[in-house]
Amino acid sequence: MPYITHELRANIDPPLKDASEEIHTVGDLTYAMTQLITRYISAHTLSYSSIASVVGALESTKLEFHRRIVAPYEDNKKDINGDVSGYMACERESRSWQKIR
Repeated sequence: MPYITHELRANIDPPLKDASEEIHTVGDLTYAMTQLITRYISAHTLSYSSIASVVGALESTKLEFHRRIVAPYEDNKKDINGDVSGYMACERESRSWQKIR
């Protein structure tokens, strides 16, 4: 999770703020993420452990972004534009499976 101490944030945030001002496209973002990852690997040596750490950090970041940003955004769009009928049918069926248990 990204919830590190304020002391650690104080060291990490300034260079990230400077770098983020130069990120304008998804290509820029992908490049910046790749540079962070490869620099992390270089500093920790290429090993199963360092690879697993990177994959875990990426997956955790993705899941937390989805939970905090994507899901509420999509819920709002569903409220504005209406639900997708296929999902409604699947949810009804899923609820019926839960009753069987």
